[in-house]
Amino acid sequence: MDKNITDKIHPFNFFTSLRSYWLLVFVVAIQACSSDEQPAPMPAENEFFVSSTELLTVSQSDIQQLAVLAGFGQFTGLIENGFTIHRVTYKTTFRDEPITASGLVVIPNGLDGPLPLLSAHHGTIFSNDEAPSEFSLTNGISGFELLSAAGFVSIIPDFIGYGESKDILHPYYNFKYTSSAILDMISAAKEFLDDQNIRYSEKLFLIGYSEGGYATLAVQRAIEEDPDGTLSVTATAAGAGGYDIPGVMDEILKNDTYDSPGYLAFITYAAIETNQWSEPLTGFFQEPFASRIPDLFDGSLTQSGVNNALSDDLGDLFNPTLLANLRNGVPTQLSDEFRLNSVDDWLPTSPVKLYHSPGDNIIPIVNSIDTANKLIANGGDQVEFVEIGGNSHGSALIPMLEKAIPWFISLR
Repeated sequence: MDKNITDKIHPFNFFTSLRSYWLLVFVVAIQACSSDEQPAPMPAENEFFVSSTELLTVSQSDIQQLAVLAGFGQFTGLIENGFTIHRVTYKTTFRDEPITASGLVVIPNGLDGPLPLLSAHHGTIFSNDEAPSEFSLTNGISGFELLSAAGFVSIIPDFIGYGESKDILHPYYNFKYTSSAILDMISAAKEFLDDQNIRYSEKLFLIGYSEGGYATLAVQRAIEEDPDGTLSVTATAAGAGGYDIPGVMDEILKNDTYDSPGYLAFITYAAIETNQWSEPLTGFFQEPFASRIPDLFDGSLTQSGVNNALSDDLGDLFNPTLLANLRNGVPTQLSDEFRLNSVDDWLPTSPVKLYHSPGDNIIPIVNSIDTANKLIANGGDQVEFVEIGGNSHGSALIPMLEKAIPWFISLR
């Protein structure tokens, strides 16, 4: 069935620049094929893959032509094919219990296999409507699907807490559940491709920005530190992630105010809920914010809605004892959790590039510089820090992709 793609774009936080780009690109309607079929059931032999639904097919020529019309001709040489977007559900675990999670698998069209795999990881989102698998012709595309136009099978997990698992609070910046959700989706994607008789190679690329940058290093670390693992990483591109969580917090808490308090409330509340701590929220937040927090993170609000319901004055937002302890380096349950889940101090064995803009207003660039230096000092002889343009956190994504995608293409 032919339908027109709308001129809307899925509103990922931290993807402002890319969103604007594809909003322009798709402002002219193009013909695409979408499917109203019911999800295909899981074959009995699959361990991870549960079901799939074909959502959309778009051609190479449509993408190339509209990119030129939008004034982004520098990308047309990277658009080598069309692609088909599938919503996939799969099995993973949370607190040692089996759950069903979701994401997208985007398959290049018209290419002979074996195709390289690329696991792409989104930045911080607050609303479930922003999850990759919530894709629809009304919401439009998020951006990461377009990496498949460069010849990769793109695997785009929602992460736990969105899509099929939206009833769980997202375990924000949690190493264990971030890496396991990605690894299990990669396994599910392979089973799905096998079922579709689509050949794929053993090459695996990892990419992400902001929280997705953190997730990218987390899953690379999980792969490379697993003695029984079967995956190997071809190359990793991580942008502006909070790899050293205590370091990011130290930089933020030097100031009296922070323009995006939703991030601080999110990482704190997620630690409380994920670990099922018994201390009341007033041990972390002051009223009236402590009472508001659960409703703010129920998946119904966007970033601006959450920020508007909080205070950018850190002294008003946080419990004063907790805030003083964090600022003075006094160990707390929360600071221990931040340290446990950081991914800035280990030994990577495959190529890694860390991208960051000096104009970043959310994650300090020193976090990426220090992380790169630690990884190199640990023996990571294929680690490189790359400074990129952009005058804000969100606007640096496209400069990162302009460097990372050609690098990946050269290695595929």
